[in-house]
Amino acid sequence: MTAVYRALPDELVPYASAAIKYFAAQYGVKSPRIEDQIRPTIAYRPTLQFTDSEQALVCVEIVDQKIPDSMSQVVLSMRNEGLPIKLWVGLPAGRNARIDTSMLKFCKENGLGLLELTHPNIGNEITHALSQSICGLRPFDLTQYPAHRRQALKSAIETFRTSNPSKGVSEVYDEIEHLTRAIGRKASSKAGFLRRVATFDWETESWQNVAEFLEKNFDRAAAGCDALKANLFVKVATLPSQRNQSAHKPVNVAKRIDRDRRLRTRFEEAMDTLHDLAKAARPLRV
Repeated sequence: MTAVYRALPDELVPYASAAIKYFAAQYGVKSPRIEDQIRPTIAYRPTLQFTDSEQALVCVEIVDQKIPDSMSQVVLSMRNEGLPIKLWVGLPAGRNARIDTSMLKFCKENGLGLLELTHPNIGNEITHALSQSICGLRPFDLTQYPAHRRQALKSAIETFRTSNPSKGVSEVYDEIEHLTRAIGRKASSKAGFLRRVATFDWETESWQNVAEFLEKNFDRAAAGCDALKANLFVKVATLPSQRNQSAHKPVNVAKRIDRDRRLRTRFEEAMDTLHDLAKAARPLRV
């Protein structure tokens, strides 16, 4: 069945057909909706719209020369609604399109995929599209975290945004766990920092038990850590159960939106908890 385009110029229709073949071959998505509305609240109709196996919408905008100025508002609307949309811009190679530094910068900053269509079913991915529900993650100033943890946190942010948000959350939890155990070991090695001696191994005891022990027994006055209060350890003690929750594959777009929103909240809260815990524990030099 021949696709019917109402807005796409006739000279760009072959490139839309090439994009359909490309995404079917590379991503396994088929049967696109043509120039269809995404949601009533967003005044945008991409050239092509697919649904992938992860219940994300894959939208492809075929353009002749440059990314439309309205795309910034489209991206903002998608993020505000937490929509799991991977937005691609398809540019015909060898025509009037010119990929310059400003276009690349815009795509990278906004999580847009940039696809140069070179043959009837061959494309060259310049940048890769990210889900806008994940790109809405707020920025973090890594200089506000301990230097020896920044590389791991940078990796966690990259993992969250580009490939596996659940794993990205887990990587931040790992850093909080390492810090919690380090606080326990240091407190245990100093006279008076603990109200009673721990009878377990700081390395092998469950993370939750370690945090709960510190909540009850860490003497912040003796340790010179006035900000390392019991409520911080209470918050940490709730994290192991969250880390152990499996991330089930969403069965529809609504569940995907809900899952991504929860993961984004967990990631941001975990980063905040790590920041507060590390800052409060700074006198211990852990």
